[in-house]
Amino acid sequence: MLDSLSPEALARRSMARPWLTIAVWVVAFLVAMPLAGLVLPNVMTTQWRFVSDLESKRAQELIEE
Repeated sequence: MLDSLSPEALARRSMARPWLTIAVWVVAFLVAMPLAGLVLPNVMTTQWRFVSDLESKRAQELIEE
């Protein structure tokens, strides 16, 4: 089983059927693009926050009080 997933075995299969390999890559690309479009907007944001309680943040809160 692991021998069939080795780089050498995959290269041999790809060389034996180059058009199938290209078709698999095209399908993978066509599936990945919409998935990236659906996932990335939910993950990326322009909002930021401090990870830890920084002294400058505490000082700003004291000044505001």
